Amino acid sequence: MKIAFVLECFPRVSETFILDQVTGFLDLGHEVVLLSLWTPDTGVFLHADISHYQLLDKTEYINYHPGAFRGRIKRLLYFAQNFPGTFYRWARRPPTKKVPRVPLHFLFGKQIQKVYPLVRHQVDLVYCHFGTTAREFSFLRDRLKKPFVAAFWGYDVDLLPQGRPGVYKEVFEKFDLFCTSSHYLAKKLVALGCPQERLMLQRVGLKTDQLKNILPTRGAQPLRFLSVGRLVEEKGYSFSIQAVSKLRCDYEYCIIGDGPARERLTRLIGELGLAQRVKLLGYKMRHEVFQFMAGSDIYLCPSLRESFGVANLEASFFQLPIIASRIGGIPEVVQDGKTGLLVPPGDVEALTTALEHLIAYREVRLRMGEAGRKMVEAQFDQRSLMRHLEQQFRRLVARHKQSYG
Repeated sequence: MKIAFVLECFPRVSETFILDQVTGFLDLGHEVVLLSLWTPDTGVFLHADISHYQLLDKTEYINYHPGAFRGRIKRLLYFAQNFPGTFYRWARRPPTKKVPRVPLHFLFGKQIQKVYPLVRHQVDLVYCHFGTTAREFSFLRDRLKKPFVAAFWGYDVDLLPQGRPGVYKEVFEKFDLFCTSSHYLAKKLVALGCPQERLMLQRVGLKTDQLKNILPTRGAQPLRFLSVGRLVEEKGYSFSIQAVSKLRCDYEYCIIGDGPARERLTRLIGELGLAQRVKLLGYKMRHEVFQFMAGSDIYLCPSLRESFGVANLEASFFQLPIIASRIGGIPEVVQDGKTGLLVPPGDVEALTTALEHLIAYREVRLRMGEAGRKMVEAQFDQRSLMRHLEQQFRRLVARHKQSYG
């Protein structure tokens, strides 16, 4: 199969779960085309797999540049030839206050840039990541006569629909399959109008066979705590920093990631006198993150909003007991009392109590770590999950070929 991944912006340092699906299909022998709505900022942090799989060579950017007259005219002609009915209707559309009569290359710029790569590459299936890209491409579903799949990952379900109950109406009507990573998100999608018979749970997985070579290095003093994620308010790091400030043992707390909350967190660390204990390490390569996990004792996920939490899976694989918020999809990944401890979101005292318990009972930490590793290997192996997704995509492609020839 040739699969078009439609993405908001590629590459993004935080979206390793999408990167793993792209490379997963390549490992299974399929072709991929990456269509990114926007070009990332210069100097973006690149993971090793991007160069290893030469993914930038497979990426096209659908940016809207009014000055690109020549290329857009070429796309306009292609659009007129392949979709004459739609072209005629749009060209005949009367001017309004919002959309005055303008030259055709300005009127069709964005639409042509979206359809042109999909037709030129002759893809078998269009796979839109996040509801935002699905909305942008839903108008093409009936015209391309290819199966369209939408994957919802979090903010596009939790935040975007607020006050906009019909935001995905056209997507739900037209797309062939909807994927999401947790039962939590699935329930919210159904409440928004997603047809349940076309909704599939597609867990995020780990390439466990590639991670087994990273051996644990924990055991040395001081105790090491770890968090991984963007420095944004919803990750709740201000609460975990306050929680560790109440401990009376020797420890080091590292937070890997960057973002707009960095300055505020740095100030909080200084106010609490924790500059020697709490470190904001910025972004790290994935193999570096895994090395930190292999050398840590407890993983902290104090999120205020979390649809799944891939880093929780990674921490469990490296046999870290997890202290996490009982919120969103986290309880589907962190089994309370078995692979970690769940606490109310934003509750500093509960975080501190959970930390003190795991610090005091090393055997509990070891037992939870072993249970987490077994859980990931049994339920979240990337190869098994990708084969399941591949089967669903093959069925869709075969059904469309029967319907449209």
